[in-house]
Amino acid sequence: MPITTGRRDATDAPASARIRSRLPRFTLNPWFWFVIVLAGGSVLRLVGLGWGLPLQLHPDEWVVVRGAIDMAERNSFEPAAFSRPDHLEIQLTYFAYMLYGYLVHGAPPELVYADDQAPFYLIARAVIAVLGILCIPLGMMIGRRLSPRIGVLTAATIAFFPPLISNSHYATPDVPLVLAGLIVVYACMRYMESPRWVWLLSACAAVAVGFIAKYPGALAGVIVAACVIVAGLRDHAGRRTVAHLLVAPVAFLVCVFVLSPVLFTNFTAVREQLVGQNSTGHLGADGLGFFGNLGFYADDGFQYFGVLMTLLALLGAWCLVTQRVLIALPYLIGVVMWLGISVLTLHWNRWGLPMYTTVLLLAPVGMAHLADALRAARLRRVAAPVAATVVGIVLANQIATSAAALVGFTAPDNRAEALKYFEANGITQDNTVYEGYTPLLPGAPWPIFDSFETVDGRLRVSADDERAPRARYVVTSSGMYGRYLREARYAREQEFYEQLDEQFVEVRRWSSSNIDAAVTPLEPLNVVRQLRHVARGVAGDVTAGPTIVLYEIPDPARR
Repeated sequence: MPITTGRRDATDAPASARIRSRLPRFTLNPWFWFVIVLAGGSVLRLVGLGWGLPLQLHPDEWVVVRGAIDMAERNSFEPAAFSRPDHLEIQLTYFAYMLYGYLVHGAPPELVYADDQAPFYLIARAVIAVLGILCIPLGMMIGRRLSPRIGVLTAATIAFFPPLISNSHYATPDVPLVLAGLIVVYACMRYMESPRWVWLLSACAAVAVGFIAKYPGALAGVIVAACVIVAGLRDHAGRRTVAHLLVAPVAFLVCVFVLSPVLFTNFTAVREQLVGQNSTGHLGADGLGFFGNLGFYADDGFQYFGVLMTLLALLGAWCLVTQRVLIALPYLIGVVMWLGISVLTLHWNRWGLPMYTTVLLLAPVGMAHLADALRAARLRRVAAPVAATVVGIVLANQIATSAAALVGFTAPDNRAEALKYFEANGITQDNTVYEGYTPLLPGAPWPIFDSFETVDGRLRVSADDERAPRARYVVTSSGMYGRYLREARYAREQEFYEQLDEQFVEVRRWSSSNIDAAVTPLEPLNVVRQLRHVARGVAGDVTAGPTIVLYEIPDPARR
């Protein structure tokens, strides 16, 4: 009998009960497996949090760190940054800084920060890591609305998904946005089961939490509205639907005001950021258009999902649709994010995190039903072992890739290693022409081209550069030149780097070996590649960060 309600009542078996009835029980208590998954996911998020320190290597972390310090200096709980807007992370980090400053040092955090900034970056990352860990039990809670087994499998896909592991090491808003989205999913599933005010308001509050972390979090409101409408049509409850649709946006605005009133009182700054952030001209991150962005995020996610997880997600979607499991409607939150964020002119890999939620939620459903699907195909004898093998390969692929990612967070960074050489050989900002992501500017982009001119086909340090009389070296980074070399539209910039290679003397190169761990969607091949990389990392044969190249300026090119 098809499922049409997705509600819990005495006369109509809920969708979750129908699914539970078709699934075998765990050999051990599901909570036993969940504890193992939670422990593993926590370790993967906490190991390597101190990467790069004391150098500040990430270009965006300063927003959270300095934003929280600024709040401490002003003795205010209102962040002064509006770029993403990062208010959730800034506020949580502010609390952590206050505890650290007074409990550990007995002094205000801003004074401690002035002496040593590294612990504050570590604390800011730890806050994000904790939020990433909280995603794991949320996955369990979401999946358990369908069955205990799906709950554990959902926790596992979230716990071991490599991009979530990597981004839990950065003080940025992407992981908090995923957490808020999962809360929206859970609240909306409960609303679909029982359309009560408590679940509607909880969902609206979660949308607000996501919004103050990152503006696209507001897109989750589409899922809330969809659940209200679908539940109303299912229950023939027109008045309730109208009332809930009217109250929901008001509740969202009230929650935003309570959490971060400055977003209202300084709305001019918010509007400027919303307009300014969605602009073209960002090196290596624009020009694809809507459909190009859709393809970019789909391809990037597929590389990490792998072929098998993608197929399992499709199987899970088929199961939910054919059984009309309406409470799983919130699983589409990733699709909403995919469509909404792709409208923006820019594209970044980490912007795809909230989009991948849909696949991470659907794949466990496919895993749980894979054996049934094989039996239906008259493969009864091999159904159980084949299903177990496929699920094992998927999870092994995720764990191996995540472990390989940790190699990059624990291996020495080329910028730090090169800086030691620079300090030992008197290579400084004063006698060196350098671009961004080099030892002399490790955590920010900066072009190098204006410091040079071409005379008779040969590069020379520009007379307009104040370092020209003293310049002896040039240092470049693949973090910069790699972006120019990838796109044909940067022909002039590519010619510059070619001239630099041909005309200047290379003194030393610090090559990154972490690129050897590039992922592939072919799981068996990827597992072997990632484990080989982990072995190299354990042996100390891996360096992280961009490739750094140091050149000596020949005499004719000096001023």
